[in-house]
Amino acid sequence: MARIQTANGPSDLRPQFAGRHAGSFFQIEAWMPSEIKAISPLVDRLMRLIEGSYCVCGEERCVELALAEALNNAVVHGNRLDRQKLVSNSLPL
Repeated sequence: MARIQTANGPSDLRPQFAGRHAGSFFQIEAWMPSEIKAISPLVDRLMRLIEGSYCVCGEERCVELALAEALNNAVVHGNRLDRQKLVSNSLPL
């Protein structure tokens, strides 16, 4: 599994592939503080991994929008902008 830890923590951006299906499969786990300003940097890092995997060719912009919206909803509605809480994201691709 690739792990991304934000908030000045270390990151391991090497996806690990598992041959469960006919195509490649990997899962990205990421954590970020419940702050709006943390969304864009995390989405940028996730998109670099996703684009490099070629798993959503031609749909990258849609995935980027969905990620940003989901993280925003988690920060605003799920954690109510509580900076003491983390948003956890597990993205199977």
